[in-house]
Amino acid sequence: MPLARHVRALASCLALFALLVLAIPVYHVLHPASPAGAASLLASERALDSQRNLSKRGVRPVEATAAPAAQLPAAGAADAAPAALPTQTLPATPAAAAVSPSPSPTLAPPTATSTATSTATSTATSTVTPVPRPTLPFTYTVKAGDTLWDLAILFDINVDSIVWANERLEEDMDTLMVGQPILIPPVTGALHTVAPGDALSSISAFYKVKAEAITGYAANDLKASDTLQVGRVLVIPGGTKPALARWVSTAKGEMAVNIPASKGRFNWPASGLITQYFSRSHLAIDVASKAGSAVLAAADGVVIVSGEKTGGFGLTVIIDHGGGYSTLYSHFESIGVAVGDHVTQGQALGEMGCTGTCTGPHVHFAIYYEGGAVNPINYLP
Repeated sequence: MPLARHVRALASCLALFALLVLAIPVYHVLHPASPAGAASLLASERALDSQRNLSKRGVRPVEATAAPAAQLPAAGAADAAPAALPTQTLPATPAAAAVSPSPSPTLAPPTATSTATSTATSTATSTVTPVPRPTLPFTYTVKAGDTLWDLAILFDINVDSIVWANERLEEDMDTLMVGQPILIPPVTGALHTVAPGDALSSISAFYKVKAEAITGYAANDLKASDTLQVGRVLVIPGGTKPALARWVSTAKGEMAVNIPASKGRFNWPASGLITQYFSRSHLAIDVASKAGSAVLAAADGVVIVSGEKTGGFGLTVIIDHGGGYSTLYSHFESIGVAVGDHVTQGQALGEMGCTGTCTGPHVHFAIYYEGGAVNPINYLP
């Protein structure tokens, strides 16, 4: 009997299993699965799988891995729960910011913060109001390394405008020194200090501009009918200052300044080495060569001095060339011309030596205009 009960129980279990096996296909026949629901479930599982395994896949996260639920195909009522899964996304990892190449191997690439700061700074800088250009002359103190050319570029004018505004520079542009205060015109042109008897017409004619250029410059605050105030400084936009011959007393004698250069007007008096250049303390150039070398006339003229000259010059020759110009040659060993002789350019005047005060054979060569010494370099080829 016990055996019979076990056999019946086993048979009942087998029958129940068979019934379940048959029931599953019948259920699918009576309740077919929704294709939309299946697709939604598959998409959800793939999305979750993609997010959970980013590090394993070696994929960089982006702002939105899974599509929003609104973009997925609509699911039936039976698929409501599975269809909601894509909205349960993991917290988004910020996208990596684009990095520009580092400007220097020793500097780290700029970050988003520094870029934003730089942008903000540049924006702020671009809104800064530029300093207005001066409209009246102003004083500038010369700094180390300054040249007239650099200053002209710095203040957007030309070199002549700076030279004309400063009497000392007019006399000698090489006198620019560190710490020296100089006057800078506000525009390219000239400055004029009104003197007794000046009139607007005479000032404009002198600087070769129209009177309207002076009255039209607002900072002058001047009308054509106004009386000019003596001592007042006027800005002459576009004005040019004629070169006026002036004479300056120096320890070595009179020096003529502001004389226009005339390259090639005179020729070299000798071949050799320049051992000393023109300056306030040396109103000539020295050309050294071996003793006995020929000293030549720099231009056609008449000999007005020939012989010993006091002041350390030794044996000296002076030639008058006309037009206010004369030349001087000193320290001869011997002289071959006499007073009153007519000489031509390149003619030998004598032999180079070291008479008078000197340290070796050379010719001390000076050029004079109306009695004032000028820099020979400005007249030689």
